[in-house]
Amino acid sequence: MRHEGNVIPLTSAIDRRAALLAPGLPLLMLRVRDKAAVQLGNGLQALFDAADETLLERVDKADAAEQPRYLQAVREVRFKRKHIELGVLDQFHEAFSRLTQGHGMALLDDALLQRSAGTAPASDDAADAAMIERAMLRDGAALEQLNARFEALLELPLEVSQRNPLSPAWLCRSFVEVCTERAIDSASTQALLVLFEPHVLRRMGPCYAEANRLLVGAGVLPSLPLAADQTPVEPRGRLMPMPNDSRSAAQLAAGEALFADLQPLLAPLRGQLTPRLRSPEQVPAVAAHDLSRMLSHLQRHASAASSDLGDELQALLLKITARSGQRRALSHDDEDTINLMARIFAAIEHDADLHPRMRALLARLHLPLLKVALLDKSLLSRSSHPARRLLDELAAAAIGWQADDQASDDLYLRLDGAVQRVLNDFADDGADVQKHLNAFVALSLEERRRNDLLEQRARDAEQGRLRMQHARQAVEAALNQRLHGRAVPSVVLEMLAQAWSQVLLMAWLKQGESSPAWHSALRTVDDLLTSVVPNAPASRRLVAKVPALLKALREGLNSVALDSSSLRDFFVQLERLHLQAYRSPAQPAASHGPLRLITVRRSIRLAEQPTPPGAVLLEADDPALKSLQQLRIGTWIEVRQRATPMRCRLLARVEGSDRYVFANQAGVKVREWRRAELLEALQRGEVRLLETGRVFERALQLALKQLRAGPLH
Repeated sequence: MRHEGNVIPLTSAIDRRAALLAPGLPLLMLRVRDKAAVQLGNGLQALFDAADETLLERVDKADAAEQPRYLQAVREVRFKRKHIELGVLDQFHEAFSRLTQGHGMALLDDALLQRSAGTAPASDDAADAAMIERAMLRDGAALEQLNARFEALLELPLEVSQRNPLSPAWLCRSFVEVCTERAIDSASTQALLVLFEPHVLRRMGPCYAEANRLLVGAGVLPSLPLAADQTPVEPRGRLMPMPNDSRSAAQLAAGEALFADLQPLLAPLRGQLTPRLRSPEQVPAVAAHDLSRMLSHLQRHASAASSDLGDELQALLLKITARSGQRRALSHDDEDTINLMARIFAAIEHDADLHPRMRALLARLHLPLLKVALLDKSLLSRSSHPARRLLDELAAAAIGWQADDQASDDLYLRLDGAVQRVLNDFADDGADVQKHLNAFVALSLEERRRNDLLEQRARDAEQGRLRMQHARQAVEAALNQRLHGRAVPSVVLEMLAQAWSQVLLMAWLKQGESSPAWHSALRTVDDLLTSVVPNAPASRRLVAKVPALLKALREGLNSVALDSSSLRDFFVQLERLHLQAYRSPAQPAASHGPLRLITVRRSIRLAEQPTPPGAVLLEADDPALKSLQQLRIGTWIEVRQRATPMRCRLLARVEGSDRYVFANQAGVKVREWRRAELLEALQRGEVRLLETGRVFERALQLALKQLRAGPLH
């Protein structure tokens, strides 16, 4: 991976097609935009990593009544974080594409602009305004210089706060708007905004400085002096804390404390890896970095599965002893770490929520993560640790894999390639773990976007299907109300059921049930039925209306593309009906015979109506009901109604319906249940919910449970 200045490339944060959406934007500005998008993407990732811990702390501090609400907020933020990250980046790219159009982005309200300039009175948004003001005090000089260079490139005036997508006010407002669009509650949004300044805005200062240097080097306003670089770039991918990194030091200390608490539970397992060295205290211990290199050797040249890691290490220790003439042993801390990580990966290899082949794939990361754990115990205590996130991202991508379709095979190859790259390139000290995490996220981004698009189309199709169903029901109800029990000529009944029902359907779908078009189509039905009833006084009064009726019928039937021969036949027969209906008693009957009427006894049906299943009554604590209540959009399930289990995720719960629609890994609809049907499937064990993420956390908790139960477990 190539580094450019202080900006670390992160292709997962950059839409490679964005340049096509920015016609007329100078190449230099495209380069500035892409570098800034990298920093913005990195900052958003760091924000949500920290938000997870922050929101969980709120759960711990909340009382019992409030905890469910806070837990729901945690789940919402976890599920929607990728959508928020992509939404902010999409708005960012769109803002740059519109800079050449000579108008503002309409993203910032006047109140926020005034607050960002420090002219508005205090309000509920005072904290946001203060955050923006601090950012401007810190980086405002560099941003003003960058803005001046943008104006020189574009030959257009730019107002920093309103139109420059790099400004703190613009970024803050964009983030709030995307959170609002994704239905994040206001309390959670404010909690995220507290983290927005340290994780996002502070990263922009070095970005302004780098952009200014780039433009000066290209000859854009070189006489304008560069502002001082006030904020260093936060190191990426570093596991061991620097002396002035108080947060990393605190996280490392927390991990060391947790590990120290676990060591009494791990003590009975000692000796399994070095059985020939009864007293390791009497011989020099292998240094941590030497042990890491030994593990790297095993990673490249040996199988080193969790079951035979002890034998592999023992053989290596004996070779080292033979070459150096000095016996070596593992320290108790290192051996305890090895045993704990072995338990964790054993749990991963038996995780029922993952396909067996995917478990085996993830188990190959045992040695890389063991090397991280030997040097950085915060791996055990910090859920946002890059190594844990890497494992969790891989597991989240693997959750829907199944071995019976081509798309799944492509996914397996992609995950296998990512794991192999980690095994080939993972540094001995684990310092490049963030690089591997970023590379995998970048690899997955386009696939996720494509799946999101397919899923949105499927959701729209389901909404359209439901709307069509409601329209048909409305048409059926309107026609049956007018026809049931009534004597109607057969030709009219056939036309209403087969053709005019489509006119009504189009009016309902296009303009709604309260529209003039819908009511006009119904009046035409009423006038038609009245006009063909023989010898009725009301029908005689409608003689003057017949031309308008015929015109309305012809226009409506033409709008649904009724073929010309059928249309002509209908109007010929309708004319005969009108002649019979309006003839006087003294006139002779028409040669074609008397009018034949059919009394409508059966309701008109436009489409086959499925019989809804009966309601299922369950106790409040029934496991099936609890599982159904846990279903959220994106939740994965496993269906065991066939020989090969099928995995799919909840695509949509159609509004106004009790139907649950599920899609496969590729975003294609594969199953649909009504609520009662899904409850019955859950009760019978034909469907079970899958745990999507945090595979490391689940494995760690299981390992701790086994250790507390005793060394034999």
